[in-house]
Amino acid sequence: MVTIGDKEKAFTFFQEAWQQAQALGNSITQRKAKLSAANSFAQELNRKGDQQQAIKVIMAALPVAKGELSRGPLNTNLLFSLAESYQGLNDLQRAAEYYTAAYSQYERLRINEAGDRGRARLDDAYWPLTNGLIDSYIDRKEYYHALALLESNKARTLSDIRHGSEQKAIYQQLTDLNRQHAEQRAQLFEHNQQQLETAADDLLYPEQPDQKQRDKLWHEYDQLLDQQQQALKKLQFTLKFRDVAISQSITAKQIEAMQQKLGKDRVIVALYSHRGKIALFLLTHDAIHYLPTELDYNDARRTIKELQAAIINPTFDLYRQPAQELADALIKPLKPLLGNRVKTVIYSPDESFSRIPLGLLPIGARYLAERFAVIRVPSLRLIDLDNPSPRTNATHGISCVDPEIKGARLLFQRETGEALEKKFGNHLTSLTGKECTPQALEQAIAANRSPIFLHIGAHGSFYQSNPMNSGIRLSTSNIKQSDKSGELWDAKAIGALDLSSIELMTLASCETAQTDRTVNRDLFGLMRTLLFSGVKGVIAPLWTVQDQSTSLLMQNFYRSYSKGILPEQALQQAQRAMIKEPRFSHPFFWSGFVLTEVSL
Repeated sequence: MVTIGDKEKAFTFFQEAWQQAQALGNSITQRKAKLSAANSFAQELNRKGDQQQAIKVIMAALPVAKGELSRGPLNTNLLFSLAESYQGLNDLQRAAEYYTAAYSQYERLRINEAGDRGRARLDDAYWPLTNGLIDSYIDRKEYYHALALLESNKARTLSDIRHGSEQKAIYQQLTDLNRQHAEQRAQLFEHNQQQLETAADDLLYPEQPDQKQRDKLWHEYDQLLDQQQQALKKLQFTLKFRDVAISQSITAKQIEAMQQKLGKDRVIVALYSHRGKIALFLLTHDAIHYLPTELDYNDARRTIKELQAAIINPTFDLYRQPAQELADALIKPLKPLLGNRVKTVIYSPDESFSRIPLGLLPIGARYLAERFAVIRVPSLRLIDLDNPSPRTNATHGISCVDPEIKGARLLFQRETGEALEKKFGNHLTSLTGKECTPQALEQAIAANRSPIFLHIGAHGSFYQSNPMNSGIRLSTSNIKQSDKSGELWDAKAIGALDLSSIELMTLASCETAQTDRTVNRDLFGLMRTLLFSGVKGVIAPLWTVQDQSTSLLMQNFYRSYSKGILPEQALQQAQRAMIKEPRFSHPFFWSGFVLTEVSL
């Protein structure tokens, strides 16, 4: 616990550090020290509510950030602190300007950061900046822009997986274009910074803005974003990129276009943490709603952990209380806006909400999954608006079940495979037991180029220490191997494949929908590499599942799916059937399976 005395000592320390830093020279090291001291002191001033003095400190320091330092994190942090200062003064216009300037600088840092892990760490470091800009849009009731920015910052590194020299060469052109675009956005605000670095006193009074200049800036910024989107589309068409993981962002205009394509029986729900509270965006066919809740973010995280711990024990109903608490905060505000026409809820989770299934939450006396078909999307950014995949069921498929692993056979999964053979006949490539190897599976995928489904009934492994080593354990391709421990078909191997012919992949494999818990909004794990490789939709569990109940759920699912019913509706029907089965009515057995899609 930090006492008032401790805070005062900290304030005095940073004040003295800033005073001493102003006497430093102009070497790179000394200028870095000045910028760091100014930012720390400005943050303390903002904490104390003295935003005007914070602005004076920052404006005195900004001219130090010239040359190389203007492109570094210290300048980005100063602009962020300046935005927070104006936010504290309720000057929403200037706050938005500086948040956007800082965000543009951060994006330039990001595109030049090496490796997807490095970019993910940078995303986490600048998570408050991103949220600050989102919040500034919310404060001005610009909800389309707020939702667009939120979704642009989910699953950002999905397109960073690179395998094979040909893919690397192609995607290098995309990287170069995105780097050029980030540079253009940052330079636009740097050019404007000459006006921003006028006398600090002139910037303290909202009644004296140069409105014409500011309107011109935002007009140029919107024009630049439109031009960059067109350039990305042109490059995608020229190089025939895969349909997913291409665009680095989604714009407000694209959100509106997506809205127009929503049927009246569908809604999109995006979760967001707004200034320590959980909030919701609801997108319907004809409106966008922003719904703040009273649910504290930290309380929500604790409740989600309680739910995760309780749901995996099917002997008791301890999950009910945390599930009800989340439903009271999240589902209750939505209910009046859903009406009777809505049949499908498409949701984009944020933070810890990606670790629980939305369908588990109660709505009245029923589960949400009983009332609505549910689709999860990692980010609305991944939806290809211009070239949507046809939402048709696949009449041909591949089944790979019960791999030959000593002491770990899955007889009920073999039963599922037999049921699929009866249902699809010659339209199914069936790999069972020792035939279910990575090599045989990859050959079968390559041989089936028309839209197909792929069902795998095998053991899954999720490694939190290195999620991209997660995978599915199949029979070994090496006939000389004697221990029969199987072979891990991991995320890295899958990422090298072209899986664009797969309309739907069902994984009766433990934990295969899990992602790295150490990154806020990103996606590291098996799901990431499947979506990158071109799979349109994936049904997979968030936790360790039981063999017999999983087989029953899958057989119920394919009974509906084989009749041409959409995956989300087929999954809903299968889950309803499980709820009616006394042995498997507990949500442990059915709710962990979530459908993740990148095609609406």
